[in-house]
Amino acid sequence: MSNVAGIILSNLNSTTNTQMTADRTVAAIPFACRYRLIDFALSNLVNADVSRINVVANYNYHSLMQHIGSGKDWDLARRGAGIRLISPYQLSGKTSSKLYTTHLEALSDIAPIIDDMQEENVVVCDSDIVCNVDLADAIAFHEEMNADVTIVSVLNPRKSTFRHPRVYLRANKEGTVEDIVLGMSCEERHPELCLNMFILKTERLRVYLAESSAHNYHSFTRDILMNHVKDGRIYRYGFEGYYAFVADVEEYYARSIELVTNESAREKLLGIKERPIYTNVHNTPPVLYGKNAHVENSMITDGCVIDGKVENSILFRGVHVGEGSVVRNSIVMGGTYIGKNVTLECVVSDKFALISDGKTLAGCPSLPYFIPKKKRL
Repeated sequence: MSNVAGIILSNLNSTTNTQMTADRTVAAIPFACRYRLIDFALSNLVNADVSRINVVANYNYHSLMQHIGSGKDWDLARRGAGIRLISPYQLSGKTSSKLYTTHLEALSDIAPIIDDMQEENVVVCDSDIVCNVDLADAIAFHEEMNADVTIVSVLNPRKSTFRHPRVYLRANKEGTVEDIVLGMSCEERHPELCLNMFILKTERLRVYLAESSAHNYHSFTRDILMNHVKDGRIYRYGFEGYYAFVADVEEYYARSIELVTNESAREKLLGIKERPIYTNVHNTPPVLYGKNAHVENSMITDGCVIDGKVENSILFRGVHVGEGSVVRNSIVMGGTYIGKNVTLECVVSDKFALISDGKTLAGCPSLPYFIPKKKRL
């Protein structure tokens, strides 16, 4: 869509997941066997034919740059459009060099870029929300309603309590948002869950940013959306597919295991043929299964060598499971080496870890055992 631009915020919520963001952005966290979190936001935009996408980085974005590359794997290596990474920079008129921590601060930091946008509308989304949304239909709804802001929300969210505040809203039958609140769980008065995906008129976004500068606002939800909901120009687009928030290790583990054990969730996220999820393609050999390998109900990608037992788990590229080892209910990221006679139960292992022979490491579903990147055990 030539009249729509995209903005992906790559570092929001990194402070709630410090274990996995010690040396990477939230957007670069591996997920679902072969993807990074940013792949879902990027694919939603690309599948809606949005071809001018800005990724706003904050810090620790080296691995994100490597993953995105030229953008060719998302068909974004284009002349005059495509994808660009916007790193932090200091404006001469600003006295603070603080890195952004909220939507509004991030957008204010790139106000000059937004001022130069020629597109009529802009999609702003976080990178730690996993979903497969028909964004083209959402944009069409936004234009049909002539909305200032359209919030993509879950119509029937799962009955759960989040570990961090979420945005909930109430809308009428026409889709006009009547109230917005922050809370830890869904309630009857505010039954819809915001997916932190917003479609805005570009000119209206410029007005909001000018307003936030004049009043020293910091929160997009509290200072902008809640203040303007009474205008009647904020709508919601209802979504009923699979979604996952990945704000900390516990949520990361729960949502990852859900994809392993719930075929319906996996199909709603990764099995929609007309809206595929794209990622950086690697040329790696297929999985090598040893004569004693036993794999059950797991997601395993190329380059792995398995000589042990793997159950209800996710193995990323290049994982080695030694003879006599058992990996159960665990997520093991790329390049991790698991020696012989190792037992892993409810473990999240970051990349390139080494677990030596005979080790037993275990957590529980509500508190998985986390192995840092390149850790030797």
